[in-house]
Amino acid sequence: MSALTTRLRFGSLMTLLVAGMFWADKDWKPLSLLLLPLAAMAAQLEFYGMAGLLKGREKFYALMSAGLGFLIYGSFFCPEYNLGAAVTASVAALLLAGVLRSDTKDSPAVLGVSLLGLLTIPLMLGLAGWLRLEYGWHWLVFLIAVAKAGDSCAYFAGTAMGRHKLIPKVSPNKSWEGAVASVIGSLLVAWWVASAAFPPELFADTQLWVVAAVLVNLGGQFGDLSESLLKRGCNTKDSAGLIPVMGGFYDLVDSFLLASPALAAWLLIAHA
Repeated sequence: MSALTTRLRFGSLMTLLVAGMFWADKDWKPLSLLLLPLAAMAAQLEFYGMAGLLKGREKFYALMSAGLGFLIYGSFFCPEYNLGAAVTASVAALLLAGVLRSDTKDSPAVLGVSLLGLLTIPLMLGLAGWLRLEYGWHWLVFLIAVAKAGDSCAYFAGTAMGRHKLIPKVSPNKSWEGAVASVIGSLLVAWWVASAAFPPELFADTQLWVVAAVLVNLGGQFGDLSESLLKRGCNTKDSAGLIPVMGGFYDLVDSFLLASPALAAWLLIAHA
């Protein structure tokens, strides 16, 4: 099966699922807050599979870290405890587990990768859920639609006419042509989402959503490049056979790992 066929089939399925989530989430909120943590956990496990942690004794740390991800994710929505407490407790739990298990084989690398997955994926996707609660359903739709539109435009434009490599040592297939097409596609989709889903007074604030679209797009592109960086630096064979490495949930969420904090920061600065 070609990469294009896989992308189209998986993309079509996920588009239907996301569209269904949006339809239900608008009236029965917050459905997204139930589904996003599950997607984060699946992506986190896939990341560990890519790094070779879903095999042997290392599997313990991968599964434990994925579970701790719910603690970090929940800290965005539970007033009883804050993010700092959740992160501190998660790091302490991993270090304590390492000491009690007396597992010194490659312990710096294993614990480092476990912490990277723990502090990256649920933390960044937690911000997407926070945007839903703090700023409304329309900004979550904006984030996902703009980031994925940029990702798709970059892929198709880069495949069709990509000639000048963007960062070949990190991702040999990404091009400047694809990057430019990604920005243009994101702006067009941003206009469509803003005109259809935003309140009139918010749509009238063109600077707000245009800057937001550019930041989401750049965050999405760098998030995708970070996946390429990890893919080239990690062992991509999941010998445990538990999680299909790449092309799955991690590929689905990588665009949001930097796009979510970029949008959150802009909305805070702009006092939207």
